Amino acid sequence: MEFQVRPHVVVLAFTVIATAAEAQYPGRPGGVRGGMGGRGRIGFGDRRPRVIDPVVRDGPLSPDAFARLFELSDSQTVVYASRRDSLLGETQPVRDSLNELAPGPEGGGWRGGGRTGRPGVRRGNIGDMQERARQIDGLLDELEQKQKTFDQGLKESLLTKPQWKRYERWRKERLKEAKEDADQYYSTGQRPQTG
Repeated sequence: MEFQVRPHVVVLAFTVIATAAEAQYPGRPGGVRGGMGGRGRIGFGDRRPRVIDPVVRDGPLSPDAFARLFELSDSQTVVYASRRDSLLGETQPVRDSLNELAPGPEGGGWRGGGRTGRPGVRRGNIGDMQERARQIDGLLDELEQKQKTFDQGLKESLLTKPQWKRYERWRKERLKEAKEDADQYYSTGQRPQTG
């Protein structure tokens, strides 16, 4: 299964929550004051939904793309491919759960964000939306921890120091782009154009 890293952010489907909350409580960011609190997580109040690291969202690059980008040897590529397949196999149930909890537009799932409603959740039902936000937040925490462990393995036993430094810079650039796209979305209401 091939995952493509997109240069834009795909903010969580919690714009659904913000839309419903805004309809119920107009004039307040996110619809309600206070909210779920803690670590700038998904929630309401004056905070924007959490920006997802695109690598966490999409999974690690394909072995060919990773090898080209970070100049891996053939033996490094074989090891990377095995580790990546293992991570993707281990995290697929989490990604499936996220798709169930937060379907996005045009079937884009939790990656797609979007302002479409979820069947069974009536507009303005803040309690249901907050519970779903907590569940999604927990699943994202799990994915982030598994990606962190995967990255630590790359650093400790696969990549050379120069390769690791390039990988770190690349990851930081992807996250910066995701944050910039999220800022654009929340300031204009328009999703960034993808190429």
